[in-house]
Amino acid sequence: MVRRSTSRRRFGFGIATGAAVALAGCIGGDDDADDGADDDGDDDGVSGDEFDYGQGEDYTLTVELENEDGDPVSDGIEGSVAPIDFTAATYNFDPAIIEDGVVEDEFEEGDWEITVVSLEDEFDDVEAEVSLDDDTEVTITLEGAPSDEEREEAEDDDEEDDEE
Repeated sequence: MVRRSTSRRRFGFGIATGAAVALAGCIGGDDDADDGADDDGDDDGVSGDEFDYGQGEDYTLTVELENEDGDPVSDGIEGSVAPIDFTAATYNFDPAIIEDGVVEDEFEEGDWEITVVSLEDEFDDVEAEVSLDDDTEVTITLEGAPSDEEREEAEDDDEEDDEE
């Protein structure tokens, strides 16, 4: 049987762990003294040392992308949905997840900015703001963007030209 000696690192780690456990009960303060008022004197039920980190409710945001003729646009674009107050991560989308000109996902309640850009400089960047407090549908018009049908026709023409 081999006896391990206690190294300085193990000893230090043990002391630090013990101190952290001992202090864990002291950080919360005196619960008996809390009267429900916060530091600025408001009695809103949240004290100065408490904060609700819970996330808001999630809602479905449906973004419909179409050209000026009302036809769906799914290719040659990318975009993002970003929180205006920087409280959540930015959601990026590209043609791989756009189906028939529609992007749909769940987002937290709040204000969001939708940005759509052309990968082939077919239209100017478009930005729209939306406030989510329920499931929401937004239609974004991309003036000058070819529709899905127009892109398919152009691809078919290119394939025919390549065969000749």
